[in-house]
Amino acid sequence: MRIIQQNDKLLVLKKSKTFQMILGSAMSAFGIVFFIVYTYSSGFSLSGAAPSLVIFIVGISIVIFSKDETVFFDKDQNKMSILRKGLTGSKNTDYVLGDIMGIEVVERYVSRSSASTINSSVNNSMNTNRAPERVEDFIVVMKNGTRIILDTSGSSSVEFSGISLPMGSIGSAPADVAASFLGVPVNHISAFGDVYKQ
Repeated sequence: MRIIQQNDKLLVLKKSKTFQMILGSAMSAFGIVFFIVYTYSSGFSLSGAAPSLVIFIVGISIVIFSKDETVFFDKDQNKMSILRKGLTGSKNTDYVLGDIMGIEVVERYVSRSSASTINSSVNNSMNTNRAPERVEDFIVVMKNGTRIILDTSGSSSVEFSGISLPMGSIGSAPADVAASFLGVPVNHISAFGDVYKQ
């Protein structure tokens, strides 16, 4: 998530899914080409068409369900608005700024093979071929206890045909800026339970 607008009354953050859209389009195109080439060279068979169909469906699903997210912190209207927009439509959710108690940046470790949270367990990480990757969740904490995850950033990447493609980089600057803008505390919570208040 990046800061796209900031002044005394308005802070706007945006998370774009452009990379996922490109990846999904490329996978869909690859699925079609693979199907045509295989069918032309070997004739049509269900077992031969299945892999290309799976690649095509996954690619199309990524394109259809990817959504850009824009978060508006508006002091004039006293609200936080989250706008999610994609090919399937858009949805806007509003919250009262005064109901925001604080911001949290929560560090955790995720296994690439299973996408499950590892936390601080060393034994679980030894069972996978790859080391777990560090990600951070940018969370808005409301006074009623509701926790709204605005973003998950990390050094994670998607591997496709042996090529590792970056998905983002660690960075808690938007969370720190949002906390300062709102005048609320920000807590940085490590995967090992340490809390760093700012």
